[in-house]
Formats: sequence, C-alpha cells, structure tokens
Amino acid sequence: MSTFDLICARRTIRKFRQEPVPHDLLMRTIEAACMAPSAMNRQPLKYALIEEPELCKKVFSLIRFAGSLPAARPTQQEAPTAYIAVLADRNLDTPWLNADVGASVQNILLTALEQGVGGCQLGAIDYEALSALFGLPEHLKLNSIVALGYPAMTAQAVPFAGDTKYYYDEDGAFKVPKRTPQQVLISIK
Repeated sequence: MSTFDLICARRTIRKFRQEPVPHDLLMRTIEAACMAPSAMNRQPLKYALIEEPELCKKVFSLIRFAGSLPAARPTQQEAPTAYIAVLADRNLDTPWLNADVGASVQNILLTALEQGVGGCQLGAIDYEALSALFGLPEHLKLNSIVALGYPAMTAQAVPFAGDTKYYYDEDGAFKVPKRTPQQVLISIK
C-alpha cells in the first residue's frame, strides 16, 4: 500500500479484538515515532509502552473514548490490548511540542496500521491518576495516550456534508465525515 493510500485508510479505531499485539511490532511503532520531525531537533518526547494485561485494564479505567457518540465507546471486552503513553520531557521544553506530538503519533498510527493494528490517540484521560500509576518522575509530563490493538470495528471516511460528527449509518457502519481539498483550499493573493 502506498503512503497516500495508508493515510487515506487510517481511521480512529476504538473497539479491539482481545488479541495481543506482538512486542516487536509495538517497538517498531516507537521507532517510527523517534523518526518523526522535531522542531529544532529538540526531541522532547519520551514513550512508555503498556502491554501487560493487568496494567492495560487499569489504564482503560482512566481513559474516555468517543465523547460525542456513546455507542462508539468500547466495553472492557473491546478494550485496547496495548497503549503508548506520550510524555514530554520538561528539561527539553519547546513551544512547538504539539507539532512534535502530532508528527510522532501519526507515525505510530501509520506504522501500526501497515501491520493491521488500529489505534486512537486519546487526550480525554485522567492525567494525574495515570501519571501516578506510571510512577512518572517530575520532569516527564503525560501528554496523551495512544490506544492500540487489532480492530473489532471498521471506520470509513465519507465526504463532509455540513457536519463533522462521526456516526453509525442505518446499516451500522461507522462513518467519519472528512472535508475535501476543494473545501479547505483557499486562494492567497
């Protein structure tokens, strides 16, 4: 699959089969994250890999999925089988942290998808409780969590028609409205 096709195929996955993702594949996603561009090459991001089932259950209890569509929220039987915590090293502070995180997480998600693994970046998380659970030192700040696993759902991009809210159609298929290049391209004079 070409890079463009992989990008177009990547949708947020929130429900997972209870099949562990191989450790080597998870490490490959972190390697891809390390290859992401970083403003001024500061490389302020660190990663914590969570794949032990009991710890995954604890993480699942401290995160929230799909706030605008309750039916899209996973049950414990559809929970991710792995997580990557994205951490910002305060000793390498940068005003471009969000750009670094975005590039890094996209690399994680695309590398995972290439191997059939779906994912979801989460910011609706209990930062304080997760930081304590992970035993993070003071200089590392939890930025977000990437949930990973083999998909137990499909999601399809559909043309934007006035509303960006994702939804299930009448056949139960998960749809994600996306604007087209024609809808977002502006002319600059």
